[in-house]
Amino acid sequence: MAGIIFDVRARDRRKLHPLLLLDLDGTVRMQRLLHYPEKPEDVEIFPGVPELLLHYARSEWAIIGISNQGGIAKGEISADAVHKCIMKTHELCGEVFDGFVWCPHHPCAKTPDMAQCFCRKPKYGLFVQAQQMIQQVTHAVFPPHLMKFVGDQPEDDQAAADAGIHFQEAAKWRAEILTLNLALFPKPPVPKMLQ
Repeated sequence: MAGIIFDVRARDRRKLHPLLLLDLDGTVRMQRLLHYPEKPEDVEIFPGVPELLLHYARSEWAIIGISNQGGIAKGEISADAVHKCIMKTHELCGEVFDGFVWCPHHPCAKTPDMAQCFCRKPKYGLFVQAQQMIQQVTHAVFPPHLMKFVGDQPEDDQAAADAGIHFQEAAKWRAEILTLNLALFPKPPVPKMLQ
């Protein structure tokens, strides 16, 4: 497993805090031809995602990106390139992520150390790592019953179910921005002559 936690917002240690775990490719980042970005210029964020993330951050959620990056194990992409794409994702999302964790393993890797792991979804090792990292940095508590994982693949749903945390499908999660926009920008009143 690999990961990075940024200098995160201070949190009240006496309270329990919610944690939003987000799959990256197909959830936050658009995929081209079912492929992940190979360089920062390839990173494209779904419309509305930065605004939605800002809403969660302002609502005191910690936000951590979670991703299988098996291309590392298969020799298709370097760990450095994955890191650069993750940092570009962070930048394009307004730098609201508190961190990222990713799995560099893949069952088709040539060596056993890169083929077997506890972290690759549908296993839930990435969730445990994310929770431990954010708790270590903040000294606050992020319990499983206050976690939500958003993803676009069946293995995402399976990982959340096995971990016992709430799962939300990516397209439905991204549609929340429509509800937020309606709440922020209510319809103007209908003129009396049109009623």
